[in-house]
Amino acid sequence: MLSPFTRLGRTPPVIWVVLLLSVLILVGAGLLGALSRSQQPTPEPPQVVVQVLPTITPGSTPRPLLPSETSPAVLLEPVETPAPLPTDTLPAIEPTATEPPPTPTLVVAPEERTATIPPPTAQASSDPNLLPNGVRYGERKPKIPNRIVRIASSDIKLDTSVYEVYAPKGVWEVADYAGGHHYDSKNPGEGGNIVVSGHNNWRGEVFRYIELLKPGHTIDVWTFGGKKYTYQVQELKKLQEAGVSMAQRLDNAKVMNPTSNEQLTLITCWPYKTFTHRIIVIATPLE
Repeated sequence: MLSPFTRLGRTPPVIWVVLLLSVLILVGAGLLGALSRSQQPTPEPPQVVVQVLPTITPGSTPRPLLPSETSPAVLLEPVETPAPLPTDTLPAIEPTATEPPPTPTLVVAPEERTATIPPPTAQASSDPNLLPNGVRYGERKPKIPNRIVRIASSDIKLDTSVYEVYAPKGVWEVADYAGGHHYDSKNPGEGGNIVVSGHNNWRGEVFRYIELLKPGHTIDVWTFGGKKYTYQVQELKKLQEAGVSMAQRLDNAKVMNPTSNEQLTLITCWPYKTFTHRIIVIATPLE
């Protein structure tokens, strides 16, 4: 007879079979589970969509988002493109005038000129601007028959129209592109001093060549009424204006004073480029 310890050490064959089957079942189950897990797709990580709004340019209107563009997404703030900096440019420079500076005008000695034409009286007219001859002060081309409208000479290059000029604030105007008849001097046929001035070196240069006149040359003038008068040159003077005293300039201005006999007095600046002097031409009626 075997002892109890002997029976415990000897395991029956059936038990071994059961144990072996159990192990096989567990191993098979593990293999199946591993195989099943290997065949399942690996889940992908969630996708993050970054939606960039269109760039906004200053002054433009952004378009509305389309339905497909409004799906849940991480929206970035629109980046605003700064406007381009303006290019630093200098302002346009106007072209420098090529004409020479204005010719200085003769200064009138008021005490010597007021007696030429007396101011209008209340009996003559209530309008203070109306002169005794019926011309309104400042009128350029009054329609009076004996007003000079043209002056010319066949001895030099001289042929220009003439209109009236005035002396606001004591300084005589000089006509542009024409001769200027001093409104308070005489007209042809009236006797006395007929004063006509003109530019020598700009704005028409109508008296450009009177420096070439010589005694014996003739000058023709025409009036508004159509009458022609001829004058003969007697004298040509050159009077300095630049750099002299006011007393000397007033003395020069005496060439515009009234005269007892009829004469034509032409005035312009000289020389052509520096105009430091005045040229005065005096002509008398040709009999």
